[in-house]
Amino acid sequence: MRRVFAIIALVVGSILLFHASIALYTERQLLNNSQWTETSTELLQNPNVRSQVSLYVVDQIYANVDVSKELKKALPDQLAPLSGVLAGGLRNLADKGVNALLAQPQIQTIWADANGVTHQALVNFLEGNTGALSATDGKVTLNLRTIANKVGENFGVNDLQSKLPPQAANLELADSKQLKSAQTAVKALKGATLLLTLLTLVFFLLYFVLAENRRRAVSLAGIAFIIVGFVTLIVRSVTGTALIGQLVTDPSVTPAASSAWAILTSLLRDQSWALVFYGAVAIVGSLLAGPSKLATKCRKSVAPWALSPAVSWIAFAVVILLLIAWAPVEGFRYLWTSILIVIVAGIGFEFLRRQIAREFPKAKKPDWEKVRRNTGKRFKGFGQEVRDKTSGVRHKAESIGGGRRSRKATDARLNEIEQLQELKKSGALTAKEFAAEKKRILGS
Repeated sequence: MRRVFAIIALVVGSILLFHASIALYTERQLLNNSQWTETSTELLQNPNVRSQVSLYVVDQIYANVDVSKELKKALPDQLAPLSGVLAGGLRNLADKGVNALLAQPQIQTIWADANGVTHQALVNFLEGNTGALSATDGKVTLNLRTIANKVGENFGVNDLQSKLPPQAANLELADSKQLKSAQTAVKALKGATLLLTLLTLVFFLLYFVLAENRRRAVSLAGIAFIIVGFVTLIVRSVTGTALIGQLVTDPSVTPAASSAWAILTSLLRDQSWALVFYGAVAIVGSLLAGPSKLATKCRKSVAPWALSPAVSWIAFAVVILLLIAWAPVEGFRYLWTSILIVIVAGIGFEFLRRQIAREFPKAKKPDWEKVRRNTGKRFKGFGQEVRDKTSGVRHKAESIGGGRRSRKATDARLNEIEQLQELKKSGALTAKEFAAEKKRILGS
């Protein structure tokens, strides 16, 4: 029965882990201001999404502003009759122009700032700060007037924000009456996230308490984490495909919708891969504590250091600090999850250290002076090896160069001797003179 209850606790803990992951993602994506601002900026930076935004902006301008009339004011009198034709032609180029404008870092910064301010006001209200909207008459608005002016300048329309309806340049997202129910939903979400997280921890702790083989329990828990991570990734993919298929009727909008879904759920993807990473670490840890020859050899090699708690924990702290600085998975980017990871990893590390100390109690503690000397000798030997190789290459190059010079000198002497022989045949040199000159050349 104990084994059965342990398995039940593992299964229930895994199910709770899946729901806690979804709830945590929802809370962070909707209520974390920096996450929201980052996501909104990524949306505008995506070419597919930006293309659809450009089309919408151009449609709104032409629907609310008489572009032909504005162009007529700006054109010289002799070109004023062409304003209608130019307005129609301009619309064909406007989409590309607005797209290029929205791709500029300056515009994206303005967009990020506007979204950050608006989101923070919304979050403040949703979290119970009822006075957060008093300065705006109880309304949450996204101020796009600066962007509207920039777009208008590219169109040749000055002060575009004043020509657009208020809701076009200053989008009203919600008012306090509409947000009352949202406040309740946010409170429920935050409560559910905390409750699901605590229950997940409780059931996994219960599983470890009931498990007969702790090492095997760690391995199975790691497998459960990996399964939950991949299931979450599958649910994300299937849900995105279903939503896009139901909500998007125009095939041309599908790429933008797919990109938007990928960006909006990128945090959920990162959390899922983090679960896979945690599971893999747990499995590797259980294997290192196992009876295999390789694991035993690894434990024996680190036994001298494991016998010293101070040295072991300093090494552990260095590794943890490097992981926090690197942040390879999502959990290391948040304070409380980082603390939880460090606590769980520390418990596992201490269990493994004590196991090694029990297995190899007579292992010699590290002689740091000897380690220093050996390290110095290795570096010195490495330096001497490099010098020897460099010297060998240099001598080889010199020998090659000397050989080439020797061959050249030999060829020159042979040519001179052949010339002497020709002079001797012609009678210009006597036999005695030829022999003396030949001796001189061969001796040079």
